[in-house]
Amino acid sequence: MKKQNLYAKLLKVTVAAFLAIGVSVATAPINSQAKEKSFSDVSVDQHFYESVTSLSSRGIINGYEDGTFRPGKNISRAHAAKIISLALDLDTVNVKNPGFTDVPKSHPYYGHIAALVNAGIIKGYDNKTFKPTANLTRAHIAQILVLGFDMEVQKLSNLPFKDINNKQWYADYIQTLYSNEITTGKTETTFEANSFVTRGQVASFIYRSELATNQNPGNGEDFEIIGVD
Repeated sequence: MKKQNLYAKLLKVTVAAFLAIGVSVATAPINSQAKEKSFSDVSVDQHFYESVTSLSSRGIINGYEDGTFRPGKNISRAHAAKIISLALDLDTVNVKNPGFTDVPKSHPYYGHIAALVNAGIIKGYDNKTFKPTANLTRAHIAQILVLGFDMEVQKLSNLPFKDINNKQWYADYIQTLYSNEITTGKTETTFEANSFVTRGQVASFIYRSELATNQNPGNGEDFEIIGVD
């Protein structure tokens, strides 16, 4: 009888220990973010370092096989579409064909481009092309960010940029970015809307837009713009 009681106690202890281990395993925190990447040409003293690090850790941007990010390289319209659609967490699978003659369904970024078009964030050209390999301009990234992050469009008012006026279609979008402290311009007095935007600048623009609209998954700490772009 005593042996049976002892056996029952041992069984209870064993089961309890097993359940305790099971619970601790089941409730262990899971790191859902991708491992932070390091690029040989992105150093901590560069103004886009935090932006690149944050976006790369979430799998939104990637570098090249040689371990570089190439922040100064101009970005194509197609590649920018991929990055922005990922940053906005858009559905890139269940999309309606936007009908661009130069973006077939077999295109590697078809889903990303279509998702942005479906959301009313980007448009193509009048001849039904998107020009995916063309470089993206600073004017277009301004429009994309304002529409994508659903910012309230602000009328041109206090821009310090002498190359922006109220006759330009993108003036209000640039004003909106400036008012939200997302851009400081190419220089202190110019924005250079028709210049091409670089990979490093796109990373900075997206990251700052996330912070300005409280859509950043980080800790939400205050940030300061360093440098101009």
